[in-house]
Amino acid sequence: MKTSVTKRKKPGALNFKKTHRRIRSCPNEIKTINFVNQGLAHLETLVGTVNIPGYNQQTVTTNEFKQQDHIGSGTCGNVYRTQLELLDRSGHKTCKTVATKEMSKSGNNEELKRILQDVAVYHKCRDCKFIVQWYGVLDEQETIYIIMEYCKYGDFLNIIKKVDSYHKLHTSNLNLVQFIPESIILQFCKSVVEALYYLKNVHQIIHRDIRPSNILVDPSGQIKVCDFSIAGNLQNSIAFTKDAGVQAYLAPERLDGLDQGYDVRSDIFALGLTIYEVATGEYAVKSRNPMQIAIEIKTSKFSLPAKNPPWTNNFLAFYTACLAKRVDVRPKPDQLRTYPFIADKDYDKNLVKNYLDRMYGFVSNHPQTSMSTPSKFPQSSVQKSQFVIETPAASSTSDWVTFD
Repeated sequence: MKTSVTKRKKPGALNFKKTHRRIRSCPNEIKTINFVNQGLAHLETLVGTVNIPGYNQQTVTTNEFKQQDHIGSGTCGNVYRTQLELLDRSGHKTCKTVATKEMSKSGNNEELKRILQDVAVYHKCRDCKFIVQWYGVLDEQETIYIIMEYCKYGDFLNIIKKVDSYHKLHTSNLNLVQFIPESIILQFCKSVVEALYYLKNVHQIIHRDIRPSNILVDPSGQIKVCDFSIAGNLQNSIAFTKDAGVQAYLAPERLDGLDQGYDVRSDIFALGLTIYEVATGEYAVKSRNPMQIAIEIKTSKFSLPAKNPPWTNNFLAFYTACLAKRVDVRPKPDQLRTYPFIADKDYDKNLVKNYLDRMYGFVSNHPQTSMSTPSKFPQSSVQKSQFVIETPAASSTSDWVTFD
């Protein structure tokens, strides 16, 4: 006896009266399709228009992409340094250096969901100076292009490599000195905490992928958070999707396999591991085996080595608080903002810019990001061997971002 199969219609043309059995048998697949449909509808309201400071709002296409240099790759696509042709406020043609994130709209709804989440969060957060600035989005020939500000100094994984190279040339005994000085780490911590505070308190969003490669520095020296492809929407301040992120940066409560959920404090733990890398130039989690990674995260103290000058007590208190194993004693972003290490400290862009200019030595005016720069770290390092865990089809959908 032959079994009849109903041909699945394209997203946007679903007939829910005919697919009620599929809803019961594959609820998350249907929810993914619904999310994609909403995301594509939201995308249509945004495409083609760019709004860049110093220029009038205007309509562009990929024909205005005059030169592109590949500077990085991620789970959703490629990033290019692009010369975008625009009309200035006098009506004259000029080129503005921007970053374009290009992502293919494949037939995989899970991948498309992540792309649309990225678009949604960047658009929501376009008024936050601690998040990479959104300029606009294009949708042409099955490719989505997010147009963003260009961050000249790249990401912190790349910066760590630059600093490592600088010390090898100029420092006689690296074991005695601070790898990246505490004054720069202060600016780093303040920026990331402010970004996490904004995401949580303004939009009820959790990042879920805080690590050096997702924290950039713009030409002025402003440190900013990027990449929201696996960000989640908090329900009563709680998220439930377990398998999203890089295992070597997951908080202990996300490794327990329990269904009690987690909150923005898991991002704070990831920040603590990231601070270790910025402060030492070494990976916080040394293990490569998934089981060993979980054991190391749950048991290691991640103690910072002694340096000259010594770490201040305020910094060590801040760092230790971020890495508290028990989530109930780990501070949230609003609490971290009150810690003496960053409280009442003004953000000093010039300090960061001057430091990075010295580290880079102007070898390149547009350094590549870590994804496309040859690594000087050992090839066995966990960050190169770990993959980004895809959100599985059976995961909770209650914490997906919303469109507005």
